[in-house]
Amino acid sequence: MLSGNPPVRIRRQVPGMRAAAQSLRETFGREPAYTLEGGSIPAVSVLGGTLGADTVLMGYGLPDDNIHSPNERFYLPNLSRGIEAYIRFFTHLTGLGQA
Repeated sequence: MLSGNPPVRIRRQVPGMRAAAQSLRETFGREPAYTLEGGSIPAVSVLGGTLGADTVLMGYGLPDDNIHSPNERFYLPNLSRGIEAYIRFFTHLTGLGQA
């Protein structure tokens, strides 16, 4: 526990992950990549451990964005597509996107 919080792994079958996968497929036209990433976002383990809430994290960075480096960048088209994906995510999560 480098950050002082236990690791978290969210099951793909929970409603939030299903809504995220569907929104990412619709927005980017391909299956999402499920990756195990290191990081320190203490709220994720707190939400899970204290509230029993599953947390969904959707990243839009590219491998060559060099996050947290001197030459950090972010591919701007992914910002617009990320906003679109989040709109779809909340629509699917609330059931408003069902016919």
